[in-house]
Amino acid sequence: MICILTILAVNIFTFSTQFDNFSSVIFLDPIVLAFFIGQLARIFKINNNVFYQEIPYEKLLSIAIIIMGSQILLSKIRVINPTVILWIVVCILGTYYISIFFSKILGIKKPIALLLIAGNCICGPVAIAFASKVIKSNKSDISTALWINTFSGFILVILLPILGKLLEVSPYNFGLWAGSSIQSTAQVISSAAIYSDSSLETAIIIKSLRILLLTPFLILLSLNYQYPDNINRNKFNLGKSIIPSFLFKFLVVIVIFNFFDFLIFNFFPNNFLITNLFNLILSSGKFISKFFLCLVVFEISINFNIFNIKNFAPKLQVYSLISSCILLILSYQFLVI
Repeated sequence: MICILTILAVNIFTFSTQFDNFSSVIFLDPIVLAFFIGQLARIFKINNNVFYQEIPYEKLLSIAIIIMGSQILLSKIRVINPTVILWIVVCILGTYYISIFFSKILGIKKPIALLLIAGNCICGPVAIAFASKVIKSNKSDISTALWINTFSGFILVILLPILGKLLEVSPYNFGLWAGSSIQSTAQVISSAAIYSDSSLETAIIIKSLRILLLTPFLILLSLNYQYPDNINRNKFNLGKSIIPSFLFKFLVVIVIFNFFDFLIFNFFPNNFLITNLFNLILSSGKFISKFFLCLVVFEISINFNIFNIKNFAPKLQVYSLISSCILLILSYQFLVI
């Protein structure tokens, strides 16, 4: 119970201080913190009911994903040039298929490879958690992917500003580069802020676009992972088996919230009560979804030992960095040059 309250306190702190707007917050991502709280609980063997109670992580993950649909608003990308959107989609698809090709060369099992690709292409730990539900990953694969994604993301946060200076990238273009290539939101903000204050706003906008692409990416992942088995099993139930029920609910929530967002933007833009009520609902949804995801990550982490050399998985670390660098190179080629 104390562990759950600690995670709740972390979420309240980061939410109330709006950590997304600060630069030195790479380790203040509540999902990353939940992972390390789980590690501390494991190290100190906190298994007393007062400190820890088993969490139904699969059910919470489904709820978190469905609620997260409220945050996928098309209005967030109205200011982005359509050409930029196109190139970001190209970069993500290119990274996805090239990374799969490298996973076969390196002998990386498909389930863990897809989790790492999801984390690199979209939004770090959040995408890994969502993708794990689509491909029905076990706790060990999820924990390994979370740890490796966090580690490789930290390297990119430090490396990208150095490359930007060496290549004489403008602040605006660096914002494009960071927003389109670094994993989690906190990492994007940290790297962009290190480079230039004027890079930050662009990086956040581009990162928001990548989060919006989570839905089609999950559908692509579901098709890629399950399609061959489904054909052999039952050709008449492809639609239901390829796109899981929780993903349908996720899409329904997206449609509902975008409908209300459209109504408010076009018919009630100056209505203080309606706009603030809608924003309050959005903020509450974001908080609840993030808190549930943190509980899921904590439950997974408490049974995972990052100090075990097998779990450190050097080959997977290399693979994750290769996948990250592919996105880095493609983003530089299509968005920066």
